[in-house]
Amino acid sequence: MVEYEYWEEGGMHCVRAFPPFNFKELYELGAKAFMRGGKAAEFWRPTLFDFRNVQIKKLDAEELVEIFKKRRSFGEEHNNNPSAYLVQDLHTHTMVRMSTAYADAHGLREEEQTIVTEDAGEATRWLASVMGLEEDQACRLEGFIA
Repeated sequence: MVEYEYWEEGGMHCVRAFPPFNFKELYELGAKAFMRGGKAAEFWRPTLFDFRNVQIKKLDAEELVEIFKKRRSFGEEHNNNPSAYLVQDLHTHTMVRMSTAYADAHGLREEEQTIVTEDAGEATRWLASVMGLEEDQACRLEGFIA
C-alpha cells in the first residue's frame, strides 16, 4: 500500500509505503497522479520515498524494466528528479539501491540524484540541500519527515 502527500512549502512529493507493498503499486499511484495533473504530476520535483514500514527482500527485474518503460512515456521533463529513499533495514536498502541502478540504466534518474539511507536526519539534510531550503524550512521539513 502506498500513500501520497505533497509538502507545499518546499514543493516536495512524499510517498509512504506500508505492507503489503510492491513497485507496481508505486507506479500505478504515479500514473494516476500524472493523469490528474497538477502538482502531483510534476515528477521533476524532489521526492521522499519513505519505506521505513516495509521490508523489500527481492526485486523482479522484468517487472522493474516494464515499469520503467511505462514511466518513460510520461516525458523526459519528468525524469531525473532528486529522490531520497528512507529505509529501515539492510535488505530494503540493497533492493532500493538496485532499483535505482536499474532506473539509471534506463534513463529515468541518475544515481547522483538519489540517496538511500536509514537515517532520517541524513535524508532531511540532503533534501534541504537539493531544494535550497533555509534553516527554518529545513527544520519544518524534518518535522514533516518524522
